[in-house]
Amino acid sequence: MDMLSWSDIEILIKSNTCVLKKNNYDCILAVSRGGLVPAVMISHFIGISEVQVISIKRNSTNEAYSKKIEPIISNFDKTVLAGKNVLIVEDIVST
Repeated sequence: MDMLSWSDIEILIKSNTCVLKKNNYDCILAVSRGGLVPAVMISHFIGISEVQVISIKRNSTNEAYSKKIEPIISNFDKTVLAGKNVLIVEDIVST
């Protein structure tokens, strides 16, 4: 697995700023834990001040490679996103 530095992540986000701005997002939904830092970075680069957070549990334990379970969503009120154009940010492919 290749590891990205903070500089790499910043370059990737900056290189996509124009595309992201064209979509006129109203807010960003960050999937915790992995999506929090990139979501905030993106919010600064494209000028979106509203960042909401959702927690999704997909593993039976916190152990690496633990059994997958049906997603459990917590800490989320979907009414705050009603009628908004939302950018979802997550850094883990399996979520």
